[in-house]
Amino acid sequence: GIFDAQEKMVIHLTGDKSAGKASVAATSLKVFLEGGQLRLYTYEASTLGWLFKRNGSCTTVSSISPSVTVEIARWFADHPNQFGGYRLFSWNCEFFATMCKTAKFTAS
Repeated sequence: GIFDAQEKMVIHLTGDKSAGKASVAATSLKVFLEGGQLRLYTYEASTLGWLFKRNGSCTTVSSISPSVTVEIARWFADHPNQFGGYRLFSWNCEFFATMCKTAKFTAS
């Protein structure tokens, strides 16, 4: 998810993933975590750092500014059904956050 510091909310993908339906919602950090652990994802990591990090914790891809990242995420929160369907390996919550942070709107 994308943390919106101004609103103190996390904008993230939600919905009925088993049915392939997804929407974007804004919830409190507490609700977003639901007893889980907060993990930060690093952008613009060095290649060496990327090779030795835990899978799914960083990328060498560059990111856009936090304010534009939140602006993109807010747009999807305001238009919750515009994100499209859910696909486990390509069009998922991690993709949503990466898309907002990099402004790259295609799944690889």
